[in-house]
Amino acid sequence: MRGAEAKLIAIRSHRAALPDLAIHPDMITLDEVQSTVAVHWTMTGTDTVGLRGHPPTGRSIRIWGSEHFGLRSGRVLTNWVGVAGWEPLPNSA
Repeated sequence: MRGAEAKLIAIRSHRAALPDLAIHPDMITLDEVQSTVAVHWTMTGTDTVGLRGHPPTGRSIRIWGSEHFGLRSGRVLTNWVGVAGWEPLPNSA
């Protein structure tokens, strides 16, 4: 699956796995010459369903990565996501 439909499915699966999902853009870079945008982000949430086939942990996690967009005439032509890593966060009691 490709395009907007694939993106929507990915977003819905993350929302299902991390119902309190929050995404913070750490840095946004625009290259007007190449018509690209890069977004470096940090995502946090509580793993209540399990991610990518792993059993749920019930713990808060942090995931960081970047997303790159190729643009033309105000529309997204290309998009790719790279996940740099993730870590469980200490449970607050």
